[in-house]
Amino acid sequence: MGFGSYFRDLRIEKQITQKQIADVIKKKPMLVSNVENGKNGPFSDNDLKKIVSFLELSKDEERQSVSYTHRAHETVLELVCRLLLE
Repeated sequence: MGFGSYFRDLRIEKQITQKQIADVIKKKPMLVSNVENGKNGPFSDNDLKKIVSFLELSKDEERQSVSYTHRAHETVLELVCRLLLE
């Protein structure tokens, strides 16, 4: 399961809409949809902090969210580095 799927399941479990998340991070709901569907990378660290606070995540849920986000960011960095070295 990737970050987007994990986040969507968590958001639905908490009965929160994509629009509510978008309002919290001051972005468009389409961004939230794209993150959940894997069309965009995960949220920025700053946005994730706002979301964690809004959703009142447990420490375990917060750790899981941050872990998924950091792994996705590392994957993007690895791809960029690989492309630069080619």
